[in-house]
Amino acid sequence: ETEDELVAALVQMIRDLNDKIDIPQGIKNYGKGGVKADESIIDYAEFEEKKARIAVDAIGDACTGSNPRQPTPEEMEKLLECVYNDVDVDF
Repeated sequence: ETEDELVAALVQMIRDLNDKIDIPQGIKNYGKGGVKADESIIDYAEFEEKKARIAVDAIGDACTGSNPRQPTPEEMEKLLECVYNDVDVDF
């Protein structure tokens, strides 16, 4: 197996575990109490309105500094969009 295949298998195992213990895969499915729901407690319009500020704050967070790849604010916004919508990161 290649490294990419192993990473994909690990990601799938984590997603399967999340499903088993009722953890939402994306913010859009984050319901009251942190469980999966059809409607998020985080309104998309509010998320969109605050996304740029969240990206700047995330980049300024001490934990982000230890990442091997330092994102730009634009990349962080794209990452947040992926997290909200449960979309693979392809950049």
